[in-house]
Amino acid sequence: SDIVQKGRLGPGQMINVDLATGEFKDNIAIKSEIASRHPYGEWVKQGRKDVTKMTFADDRLYDDATTTFAQGTFGWGLEDIGMQIQDMAGSAKETTYSMGDDAPIAVLSERPHTPYNYFKQRFAQV
Repeated sequence: SDIVQKGRLGPGQMINVDLATGEFKDNIAIKSEIASRHPYGEWVKQGRKDVTKMTFADDRLYDDATTTFAQGTFGWGLEDIGMQIQDMAGSAKETTYSMGDDAPIAVLSERPHTPYNYFKQRFAQV
């Protein structure tokens, strides 16, 4: 009946309460305990492979018709290319967007989708 801690859990955070002992662990305590079980840092250092920058030819591999066909085949629309691919190519980083997705599920969409879209579970579709 005593309040040990008040607050809200953020994305990726967790709490743990052992009902037998009454022990309460917050997010940092849980993750610290799990991280101390194995030498994860050493494993990363040993398995890490650095990627060096490469030079690429300026010539295009495919003409416009072939490129457009391939993009459509793999489910890329103009919006995807304009918002994601163009952004990634310009900033050399992966794009980040909000979690909101108001697109209809693939089976209800009027647009064609790749088979993957029919089987993936989307956010909040739990």
